[in-house]
Amino acid sequence: MNIENLLAQLLVFKGLTEPQHQRILEISEIKQYQYGEHIFDEGTDSHDLYVVLEGQVDIMIDPALQGNVEEGTIGLKKIAEKIQGTSLGEISLIDKSTSPNSAICASKDTKLLRFSKDALARLYQDDPDIGYKITQNIATILSAKVRERNSLVAQQALSNYYLYFLCEELSAEAYQCDSIIPLNKKLIIRDQHHFMLSGLDSISGVVPNKEDIDLAFFSTPNILQKVLEPGTPSGVMVLNTLFDQIGNNHINEDLPKDIFEVICTPGNLGKSGCLVVHKKYDSHQQTFFIKWEVKGIHYDQASSTITANIFIYISQNEPSVSKQVEELISSINMPIQHNVYDNLPEKLSLQRSNPYHLFVLHHRTHEVVMTLQTLDALGFNIDAFIGIPYGESNWPIMRMLDHVYGQTYRCLRMIQHPIKPTQYKFDFKQSSFLPNTDEKLFVNLYEKSEVNRNYMSAMTALVETELVRCIQTCIKQNKKLLIYEDGGYAVPLIYQIYQDPNHGLHSLFKNAVDKNIIIGAVEVTTAGEKRDRAAIEYYQGKALLPVLSTARDDIKLIFETKGVSQAIIDSTSTALGR
Repeated sequence: MNIENLLAQLLVFKGLTEPQHQRILEISEIKQYQYGEHIFDEGTDSHDLYVVLEGQVDIMIDPALQGNVEEGTIGLKKIAEKIQGTSLGEISLIDKSTSPNSAICASKDTKLLRFSKDALARLYQDDPDIGYKITQNIATILSAKVRERNSLVAQQALSNYYLYFLCEELSAEAYQCDSIIPLNKKLIIRDQHHFMLSGLDSISGVVPNKEDIDLAFFSTPNILQKVLEPGTPSGVMVLNTLFDQIGNNHINEDLPKDIFEVICTPGNLGKSGCLVVHKKYDSHQQTFFIKWEVKGIHYDQASSTITANIFIYISQNEPSVSKQVEELISSINMPIQHNVYDNLPEKLSLQRSNPYHLFVLHHRTHEVVMTLQTLDALGFNIDAFIGIPYGESNWPIMRMLDHVYGQTYRCLRMIQHPIKPTQYKFDFKQSSFLPNTDEKLFVNLYEKSEVNRNYMSAMTALVETELVRCIQTCIKQNKKLLIYEDGGYAVPLIYQIYQDPNHGLHSLFKNAVDKNIIIGAVEVTTAGEKRDRAAIEYYQGKALLPVLSTARDDIKLIFETKGVSQAIIDSTSTALGR
């Protein structure tokens, strides 16, 4: 890096001779800054000139100090970036007032060349020609910056107005909000400075033309209204702080600790977390927990658009987020199952020691929810639940499935076309929250035409992916895996992979079967039983693992007479929805 060449390119030093450049360098010093470190702040006395030698500096303003918005509503906003070979602080050299903006280090290691105002003033006295040329250059810079700044300040104030509108809409419609059925809002952002999920340092890693985000707010009308009503911080400031943190790979260390706390899950920074808000009213203070989950981030290259779903749960304490869901599950009326569970002789021994993990593939109904809740109470570990994508799955069912299966609920969605065959993709909105690595896995998997081309190929890919995860978990924890399914998806797949030595998962599945890690399966439909029989016949009539079918009338009669939950214990089955 040749500093003299760098100075020659700067507008502020335009027209100076090489000896004059040398004299400028003699009064300078190199300063090093780390990411997030403030070089100077808006409203403070800073009268030095800086040249960026390495790294990047963000120039920020506080719209509240500009008189455009109320104080405490919107945080610092970036109005410019200074990279290698650019200067900052020129105005401070000739102006006695405080700094009109803040400068914050925006890269890991940033080196700046600093010139103090006093040193430059002494240099001007020694060489008036230097002072005249630099002053003329600064006048040129100032005229351009004034025009640019006026435009940018207006743009910043207007671009943040979506927060005001969103806050007003949420306040007006708070009565519609529910902890089970959300209040949905569409948010389209075109200003890159206000993107939530996009940017090279964000969780998406790309910079699109716009973001198209579906927001789902889960709360009660009273709590949502209290978060948004006047106080410190204001509702707009709460939304701004929340949106700044969502998708951000860094926790904002400048947040006032007495008002905000950010709690992020390790490995999912920005994609999920909780913003704790200590809100002050005229006569009291109240704490709110705002949990968020970003689901299904997708970049559409053709339209240069990022799409995603963001679930936002607002409550007065963390447990209350799931309390209403638990109450909804407990209200499901299945008296036979309740009676069998209460009087089950093996209940205590199962709860004390249950070595079985469950892989479940079934319809998405409240009966299935209650049955799996009962199995969970009996000590069965539900490793995965795959919902069959037939019929309508409403918000209550979706919330209950997500809760009772410990965020292991997965399902597909249909993509219909008037001419082309129906395709199936992974349903990120309906399915439980996924970490970054798992979400990318499913995004890449269902981009393949051989996977999404029809229902069976899409379901087989999902079943295979989740079976692998379940088997690996059982091997690691020395547990046994039971399969309960509706439709014969998993068992034929196990036979197929077991018999194919060239399959990439052959050794894993063979080991799981031969060492009795997968100990059996239960099938509840005639169609599934036929698929299982066909798999056994193809394997020369040899059964790799026991499969109990409850689809035939004689067997179903016996199990329905005894009670479904008793049948689960006797045969490692689950309820048939009665």
